[in-house]
Amino acid sequence: MSVLLLASALASSCGGPSVDREGLDRSLGDAAVALDRLDWSDLEGRLALLRSLLPCLGEPILPGQAAEAFRLVGWSLFSAGDPDAVRWLAAGFRAQPGFAHSPALRGPMATAWADASSLPMVAAEADLPGVGGALLVNGLPASRVPRAEPWILQHVAADGSVASTWLIDPDGPIPVSAAVVAHPTPTSGVRAGRPVIWWVASGVALGLGTGGLLAARATKSAYDTSQSPDLIVPNRIAGISGYSLLAVGGGLGAVAVLRVGR
Repeated sequence: MSVLLLASALASSCGGPSVDREGLDRSLGDAAVALDRLDWSDLEGRLALLRSLLPCLGEPILPGQAAEAFRLVGWSLFSAGDPDAVRWLAAGFRAQPGFAHSPALRGPMATAWADASSLPMVAAEADLPGVGGALLVNGLPASRVPRAEPWILQHVAADGSVASTWLIDPDGPIPVSAAVVAHPTPTSGVRAGRPVIWWVASGVALGLGTGGLLAARATKSAYDTSQSPDLIVPNRIAGISGYSLLAVGGGLGAVAVLRVGR
C-alpha cells in the first residue's frame, strides 16, 4: 500500500458522525487483534475503518493512540514490502517513547522493529503558531513539529472541541486546510499566534532607546559646556545613565524583533 495514498485518505474530510476516543480505541484494538494473528487482509480492512474514523475524531487524540495508529500502518506497509514501514514504526516510538512490542516478533518483523527503535528521533523544526485555539501533534501541545516522520496534527478550537484532524506524511502533499492552520497569514499587521508581549516589548524598547538617546545627548551637551566643577560629576552620571537606557532599549528591541519576525 502506498504511504502517500494512505496519508491522503487519513487526511480526508470526515464523512460520518463524530467519534470519541473510546470509539477510536475500539477501532485500534480490532486492528491490533488482526495484527497479532498476522492476518494482513483483515488488518487492511481494519485500517480502512480507521481511515474513515480518524478525521471524525471529536476529542484530542492521546499520544498512545497516535503511536498505535503509526505502528499499525507501519506493519501494514511492512506486509506489502514497503521500505517506509520502518519510518512509520519509528513515528510510533516518537509518540510513545519506551513502548515494548510483543516478544513474539520473529525474523524480518523483529529486524524491522529493531531498526525502527534504533532510529534517532528527529528534532522538531517547523513553527506552528495556531489559529483560534491550540495545536496538538501526536496528542501533545506543540509549537514545533517533526519533518522527517509521519505525524498527526489536530486543531483544537478555543472552546476545546477538535476542529480538524490530519495525518501528515512529510513526503506527500500537506492538505491545504492543514497548511492554513499550521502557517496562518499575518493579519492586521500582527502575525497570528505571536504573543502580544513581544509587540509591547518592541514599543517599550523604542521608548527606552529614544529616551536614553535624548538624555545622553542633553547631558553630554551640558557636561561639555559646564563651567562649574560641581556639575561635572552629576552630568557625567546622567550621561552614563542615558547611554545605559539606550543600550537596554536596543537589546530589548533586538530580542523583540527577532521573536516577532520568526
